[in-house]
Amino acid sequence: MVLLPTSKTRIVEEVDGADVSEVYYILEGTGEQITGGSYDPKNRTAGIKGGEKHPFKPGDVLIIPRGTAHWFSKINGHVTYIEVRFPGNVLETGKP
Repeated sequence: MVLLPTSKTRIVEEVDGADVSEVYYILEGTGEQITGGSYDPKNRTAGIKGGEKHPFKPGDVLIIPRGTAHWFSKINGHVTYIEVRFPGNVLETGKP
């Protein structure tokens, strides 16, 4: 399963990774990632307010477009993943 943020997602320039798209391939573990919404840049450990919940499991691919707030809100035990970062928004055709 490929999980993508929806049209409710907005660019948040103060997000870590505001200038890159991130792709996660889940190898082991299950949990939940929240994408979109907003967070307090002074207290990022407080999580995201708003946003959408996306449960994940091994074999899932999570695509986080440039500037999208995101957070692993729930990890059941542990999670092992491969992360790749690309400059710009990989979902915008023909744009870096």
